[in-house]
Amino acid sequence: MSQAAKKPSHTQTAQKKSDPMLQTAEAVQKAEEKVLKIGRDSVEDMMSAADSFSRASRECADLCCENFSGMVETGSAATRVMQNVSNEILQSCNQNFTDLAELSSEAFACRTLKDITELQSKAVQQLSDNYFSTTNKLYNLMSDGYTEALESFYGNMAWFPKITKAMAA
Repeated sequence: MSQAAKKPSHTQTAQKKSDPMLQTAEAVQKAEEKVLKIGRDSVEDMMSAADSFSRASRECADLCCENFSGMVETGSAATRVMQNVSNEILQSCNQNFTDLAELSSEAFACRTLKDITELQSKAVQQLSDNYFSTTNKLYNLMSDGYTEALESFYGNMAWFPKITKAMAA
């Protein structure tokens, strides 16, 4: 075929413009191309988002594994605090029971009103001393223990900005 045969003639171009079927077919083809382009772009965006999510998930999992031992350490410190507090309370109860048993035996030995008054003063003083001593010990145990636990916890908080960064990516 010659070059002239390949090129549409002026009459063929005019026919295309006036033929509604050809115009519709061209419009459909253009719309189809646009839809395919949008579909390709959407698939690429979804694949990129899936890759980002997978990377962030792996980073979060790695950080969680790294910091698990730190969280266990923090929990162990808190458990030690509670165990020490429980032991102190138990010792205090035993001491108070022993003191009350002694006061009871002294009460049977009272013969005068003066003996009763002295015993009452002694009992109030002893119970007051025990109360403030125990309260002070418990406060110190809890304060020191939870300071240790919180230091451990905050020491392990280095992962938080890393997770935030991973999730933002």
